[in-house]
Order: sequence, then C-alpha cells, then structure tokens
Amino acid sequence: MRTRQKRSLHFDGALFADPAWDMLLAVALAEIEQRRVSITDLCYAAVVPATTALRWIASMTGEGVLVRRPDAFDRRRVYIELSYAASLSMKFYLDDIRSDCAPTTPTT
Repeated sequence: MRTRQKRSLHFDGALFADPAWDMLLAVALAEIEQRRVSITDLCYAAVVPATTALRWIASMTGEGVLVRRPDAFDRRRVYIELSYAASLSMKFYLDDIRSDCAPTTPTT
C-alpha cells in the first residue's frame, strides 16, 4: 500500500486509478494486522468519491470477494472482510510476488 501511495507522488493518480484493488489491499492488510475495516475506512482507502467506493464495495460483495459483517454493538456500523476464498487468493498472490521480489544471489 505504501508503494501505491508513493507512486501518486510521482504520477497523476488518475492514471493508475484502481479503487477495487486499493480496497482489496486495505482489507487484506487489516486482516494481516487483525483489525476491522468499516465501510467509511474503506471509502477513504479507495481515494475516490464515496459514491464510487460504495459502488465498488457493492460489486465486490456481490461477486463474493468481500463480506459485510454487522457490528454486534452498533447496528449502524458494518465491517468489511475478505471472503475466505479471496483471503486465500490474496495470500497466494502475496507469496507469489514476494518470491519475484526476493533478491537473487549472483552465481559465480
């Protein structure tokens, strides 16, 4: 997520706009850090107008990528989580790119 944010310092953000991916990364990071993500938090993470973020959340929920979980203490609040399948896919993806980014030792 930091590299995506740094990228916007060097390039026009609209050029690389991808709110669905930004939201997916935010929810995956929250899962790794064992935090909950509210819909409001996710709208901020997407760095797009709230209406656009809400459309993406609805779409990704409909596709089974995200899951809505109501707050047990405040019925007005809803948390967003990765579905089980999306969580596994993200873990496999991160493992895959981690191996691509690992430094290679030169052979002599």
